[in-house]
Amino acid sequence: MSTINKMRTKGTELSEYTVEGFMQEAKARGHTINASAYKTLEDLYVADRSLRRLKRNMTWMLDFIRHISPNINTRSSRAYKMQQYLKTLYPEERHALITETMRLTKSEYVEKSVKSDASRTEALQQVFTITKEYITDLVDKLKREDSLESNILLIQLATGRRFVDVIHAADIPRKKGTSVVFTRLSKSDSTADRKVPLYFIKYKELVERWTKVREDLPEDIRDSKVSAVVGVRVGNKARRMTGSSHRTHFMRKLYVAHSLQFKPKRWNNTVWINKVLAHKKDSLNSALYYSTVVLGDTVDLAKKEIIKEDSPALARLIETIKQMKKDNVSLTHINIKKHGFGGSTITRYLKTAKAALE
Repeated sequence: MSTINKMRTKGTELSEYTVEGFMQEAKARGHTINASAYKTLEDLYVADRSLRRLKRNMTWMLDFIRHISPNINTRSSRAYKMQQYLKTLYPEERHALITETMRLTKSEYVEKSVKSDASRTEALQQVFTITKEYITDLVDKLKREDSLESNILLIQLATGRRFVDVIHAADIPRKKGTSVVFTRLSKSDSTADRKVPLYFIKYKELVERWTKVREDLPEDIRDSKVSAVVGVRVGNKARRMTGSSHRTHFMRKLYVAHSLQFKPKRWNNTVWINKVLAHKKDSLNSALYYSTVVLGDTVDLAKKEIIKEDSPALARLIETIKQMKKDNVSLTHINIKKHGFGGSTITRYLKTAKAALE
């Protein structure tokens, strides 16, 4: 009897779930829900001998991964990880099919390459300066306010964790010396210990504030719409308190800038940044993204506007303005929006588009 024939006759049929409502539907069926939607899928999936079902399931998985991973780099990583995971569930006779099917399209891989190059270039151009006093003052303000939003920002600043980690994805860490140890984090399916430095507040206060945050949050905070609403509130609070356009991720950048003071001399900056953020140690793009805030003698949080001359949005806006001028339509934001442009796109490109036509 072949290895395939020894497998179960009926496994998971993913078409019974919707891509958009997977987590809620899985919970309703009694499955264990993890911090990561990807990990939840991995845990509940049961393989069987059906070749047709495997093909259907892989198509569903790719749609699901695209849905939960708007970032092309994360999407690529998850598709590959799922490919490798499926190979542990199915016999070798299925591996070639899994390799061929469980992968992104060529256009997606091109997009990944282009975006990686662009983000690296932009990261090198966008550098902001803050002083040590700036961080100290910000910590004091957050401590004094003691609201849901300020506590979330303070926890991010003290531990370097993502917004989603603070509100539900991460476990409240245990203490280890002057550091804290996490076993569960978003964008990671590992349950290994991740030790990171704790700054600005004592461990006891961290736990107290974090517990209070979890108690004050809505019960359905895992719902994407609910978390988005809270995210906007916290992001707006970050903007007001920093006096800049930076939102919740800025706290992680401040955490990194502060931590680099304590980096062992023999350590490379990239390796250190990825360590304290619990990223892969060789992730250059991530390290560059979080290197854009540096300690200095003055505070300069002004963002330089980088206009990509080959931007499709800019090209379309230029053509739209040409036509509007021919039609004698005034170039107001309201009139341009009628052509399908968003407010941020108009604000970013309008001046450049007008200059290109002069």
